[in-house]
Amino acid sequence: KFIDIFEKIKNSLEGFDYFEELETHLVKNSIFKWVRNFIARNENCFENEDFIDFLDDLQISGTISPELFQELMEIIHVGVDQMVKEWIPKLSSEFIHKWIHLWLPLLSQERLKDTFAIIVAKFGIALQEWELFDKRGFDLLTPWFKIISQSQWDSLLLRNIIPKFLYGFENLEIN
Repeated sequence: KFIDIFEKIKNSLEGFDYFEELETHLVKNSIFKWVRNFIARNENCFENEDFIDFLDDLQISGTISPELFQELMEIIHVGVDQMVKEWIPKLSSEFIHKWIHLWLPLLSQERLKDTFAIIVAKFGIALQEWELFDKRGFDLLTPWFKIISQSQWDSLLLRNIIPKFLYGFENLEIN
């Protein structure tokens, strides 16, 4: 297992005068480089549960310092953010929560705040064409109920959902 091998190399460096600098150099030239290459070469890397498990194991094992792990998560966040920016809800056959929710344990809510704002804005665009009785609107939004902020929900409801309901009620035929 990669982490075990890396841990052995790291342990062999302990005791050197510049251990922290050596560790940082080792991490950035092995793990960081591998992660960047993996992201660049794999279109669906953020949906890859083995990749997420590797990073989770890396964090849990304490193989790299918390500071370096957070720096690594920033690399991941940039990639996740880019995928969200490229995501087009109307053209996507899968809902975004199916892959982005996998990252919630590793990427903090605070770090993802701006990413969530982009997602909510794209929801708003997708909901403009949503028909009141189309269940996909409900399916799209339900997984986000506990993730996005109350103010984001309020805005989404006021701009995109309540007007659809009002229009639906105004045009409802009662026999």
